[in-house]
Amino acid sequence: MRLFIGSFAENVADRVIEDLRKGGVRAELRHSLYINSMVRYYIEGKIKELKEKYKEGEICELIKKWENYLQKVKEIYVDGMDEKEFRKKFLEVVMPESKKYDEIRELIEKDVDIEEIEEKFGKEKLDEFGKHFMEELNLVNQLHTILELNGIKYEKGKMRGKLPDEFTLKIYLDIEDEEAEEYNAKTEMKIFVDKKIDVYANLIDTIYEIRKIERLCQEKREYTPLLLIADIIWMVKDKIENKIDLEKFKSKALHMEEGNKEIIINENALLEILKTMEKAELIKIKKGKIVLKS
Repeated sequence: MRLFIGSFAENVADRVIEDLRKGGVRAELRHSLYINSMVRYYIEGKIKELKEKYKEGEICELIKKWENYLQKVKEIYVDGMDEKEFRKKFLEVVMPESKKYDEIRELIEKDVDIEEIEEKFGKEKLDEFGKHFMEELNLVNQLHTILELNGIKYEKGKMRGKLPDEFTLKIYLDIEDEEAEEYNAKTEMKIFVDKKIDVYANLIDTIYEIRKIERLCQEKREYTPLLLIADIIWMVKDKIENKIDLEKFKSKALHMEEGNKEIIINENALLEILKTMEKAELIKIKKGKIVLKS
């Protein structure tokens, strides 16, 4: 029986395998393709047309907001200007609060250790910056998408092209399927296909290498499930008491408590644990009985 550790990119999987080897645990690899899809709703059209179509409600306010943003773009944009300069000037106008995070931003750009930054500004301020930065990123990415839609080209960090007299908008909406139909929103689907490596640990090794696993978990807490399953196996063993009826044993082992831990085991999972223990020669299962081996 194997314990699933996780799905990783190839370079990360190599590190995980080496970590498991140090913990005395053999690994099994399975290459897999993962597929995910994302559906997004949006409206698209000339600003004038969209304002005529959506005269009230949240979408109307959203159109007005983007109309205002694009008016600011007209005041800032110069053909051939640096993309970073454009971003800075745009955020100064539409998100003036961004300026209070300039020092944190500069330190991050200089690759200063995040712990040093947290020590200087505090966790609360750093978390606040993280949330604000994601808002900035989302806004600027949407803006560049709209500018590209309107003919602006991006070449080696420069923005080139002439702004139109009237912008075409493409605005993504955070709405449910029913609302999409009501608003006559368009649909866009993105499909992501990725190759990953599923890493499994040999369950028997976790039984006999518990000391090495403890050291590994002290260094890298992400391997804690190895230690947990090893502890559970020994807890199951302690419940056997020399010889016991399998069906009677299930009622004792499917739900266990120890200290502040409550362990709930699926019946099929318990049977697999017992098979592993039999292979490890801890027990013998015969004629519906479990016998503890000396």
